[in-house]
Amino acid sequence: MAIRDIFTGVAAVVAAGVAVAGLKTWKRQLHGNAEYDLARRLLRVTYKLREAINFVRVPFIPAGEMDKALEDTGLKDASVTEREKRVQELVYQARWKPVAQARIEFDAELLEAEALWGPEMQRLGLAIKQCMGELVAALQRYLSHRMPDDPELFNAIDNIVFGTEDDEYTKKLQGAIAAIENSLRPHLKL
Repeated sequence: MAIRDIFTGVAAVVAAGVAVAGLKTWKRQLHGNAEYDLARRLLRVTYKLREAINFVRVPFIPAGEMDKALEDTGLKDASVTEREKRVQELVYQARWKPVAQARIEFDAELLEAEALWGPEMQRLGLAIKQCMGELVAALQRYLSHRMPDDPELFNAIDNIVFGTEDDEYTKKLQGAIAAIENSLRPHLKL
């Protein structure tokens, strides 16, 4: 009987060891999956925000987009003068809605990232938010027709509102996005 009790005791110890090792592995995997999922979501919403910002900056406004903006705001039947005066503003308001929605999602994911990885994530997100602030300010100046007489300042505002692939604003936005990408890449490896 003593040998059977020894084998039973050894088996119980081995089973307990396997169970503990399994729980540790499961916990590590669960944590890794949570980090992976958050990194993927934050990167996705960052790209969504980038695309929405890029759409706002498209210089061409097709007639259909103007008609839709006038229709959505009830100004389609307004006087020609009123429509011409407000159409650009209405188009940019409509274009900004996806940016605002993506910003809400971005802020929520950024808060979760801060909770998991620390305040550095908020600093990285701030760079994109500053780019958004610059775009809003430039759009307000542009739409209010209060463009500066200084040609350099005029060009700077114009370059923010109407994007190209290599203007300073685009480079700043791409740099802010690259910083977030670089921070999240290690979490995207399982």
